[in-house]
Amino acid sequence: MDFEGGFGLQCVSSDDEAARSLCGWLIENTSMESRSNLPVRVLECWGYRFPRPIPSWGEWRADVSTLLDERWLTLEVDLTEDAPAVPAVRLSSFAEGEDEITAELPKLRSGTEPRVPVAGVSRGYWND
Repeated sequence: MDFEGGFGLQCVSSDDEAARSLCGWLIENTSMESRSNLPVRVLECWGYRFPRPIPSWGEWRADVSTLLDERWLTLEVDLTEDAPAVPAVRLSSFAEGEDEITAELPKLRSGTEPRVPVAGVSRGYWND
């Protein structure tokens, strides 16, 4: 949610057509009122299951990585309320042979210091 530029959503993508198309879809299909829904729906695509109705986690901060067809996918979630930064979700798909360690990504949320996730799943193991 972009509170600075008006109450709405913002999507930043790479330059390729698939990423731009996904951004357009996300803007039209993401709920501002139920912000937990988007990361939950991504995780469900990866095989995770959640009770219905989808729980609303107000202070959700985590990252999850999975290997799919020789490409690492990483979902980063920071739905905490740290002003001035706004809550953010990032889904990254890395080129074959790259991952979140070898590829340089901007900070998920501007105005915040990097923080260790409260809990995360990386490569199939829990990191508490």
